[in-house]
Amino acid sequence: MSILKHSDFNKQKIGLRIATYDKSFYNNKDVENLHEMKLFIISNFKEKGEKSMKKQLLSSKEKEVWICECSKTNDIDEYCESCNKDIFGFKQNEMKPDAIVNYIEQKIELIHEYLK
Repeated sequence: MSILKHSDFNKQKIGLRIATYDKSFYNNKDVENLHEMKLFIISNFKEKGEKSMKKQLLSSKEKEVWICECSKTNDIDEYCESCNKDIFGFKQNEMKPDAIVNYIEQKIELIHEYLK
């Protein structure tokens, strides 16, 4: 948790990777810690880019776009053409917070089943 709470975003990304590592033994306290970690990730890894609307060329229609931290405007659900990051600040080959949350939820379910 201390790495996830670090002020440096790159260190927080390392904390996300570490959150997926397994232990050889789990107990009820680990389940509590995993749940706390899951809630922290959900509440603290928000969109870093800003969503906006942009008028399309040769049309009066608007489409949703996002503006990256590097100031480049990108199509929604696409990686930045300039810095190759998504709206959350993650590159394509990095583990994303939503995938980590799903992994932690599955791990909690498995541990619950095992501890019964």
